[in-house]
Amino acid sequence: MIKTLASDKDSVEKTASMLRDGGVVIIPTDTVYGIGCAHDNSSAIEKIISMKGRDKDKRMALLVSSIAMAEEYVDISPKIKIGLMEVWPGPFTGVFQKKHGGGTEGIRVPNHAFVKSLIDAYGKPVLMTSANMSGSSAHTHIMDVMHDFGDADDSVMIVDGGDIPDSMASTVVDFTEEPPKVLRIGPVSDKYLQEVFKTSFQLYER
Repeated sequence: MIKTLASDKDSVEKTASMLRDGGVVIIPTDTVYGIGCAHDNSSAIEKIISMKGRDKDKRMALLVSSIAMAEEYVDISPKIKIGLMEVWPGPFTGVFQKKHGGGTEGIRVPNHAFVKSLIDAYGKPVLMTSANMSGSSAHTHIMDVMHDFGDADDSVMIVDGGDIPDSMASTVVDFTEEPPKVLRIGPVSDKYLQEVFKTSFQLYER
């Protein structure tokens, strides 16, 4: 495991280089610590699944820097785009139809300086999920991250951003259904979603 401080002047480029080299990165975000890799590197994706003890069928989200970058990968209707301008950047993940290859993709634009700088430096989306063992709570404290992943090999980089404000994973909405379906409630509430997207939603199963 390689560790760097988010505050170091070269930390963004070091982390981007790790992504380019096919490694795994653990970084602070605007919600919880996340673990991610290049979105098109199958071996790195398998490594994350193994490290977390995660179900292979469980999806991860693409972190992008803008709606424009999101639209390179998924189809977003003009109406939904208006609502996304209100919730992005922020703790909200939308699920959309992929432009290529079929299926769906979860997309998020995070509101975190390090993550935004990383995506800009890397130039591509980062595939990410929460940095914790599968089935346990998401981490906002760096010592919890180190407890779970501190013994990883040198193909893993942990970016120490210190403890981040206690939060929860992002709200997730599937826009491929009609009406859209709330898959997970996080910091963005049901009520706010209805106000912003001006539509009713199927509520998630509690």
